Amino acid sequence: MKKSYNIVCIGGGTGQASILKGLCKISNLNITGITAVTDNGGSSGSIRKSMDIPQPGDTRNCLTAVSDADDIMNKLFQYRFIEGELQGTN
Repeated sequence: MKKSYNIVCIGGGTGQASILKGLCKISNLNITGITAVTDNGGSSGSIRKSMDIPQPGDTRNCLTAVSDADDIMNKLFQYRFIEGELQGTN
């Protein structure tokens, strides 16, 4: 039986999602991602102000990085608003 390893990835931004995506390709890893929710720049800042929630951007990117690309949840997370004050944001 192969040994499994527990990996914890702590961070935020696009780098963390890239690391998680790469780690998913390695077998025998149990991956946990801890993502900062304090980002207030770009579209995350707009969404935080509009919906009064923690930033969703980095968390969304990490979830899609570890999910199956054809998964319906992945497609939902990648959806971009087409109108309103959030137009163009995921």
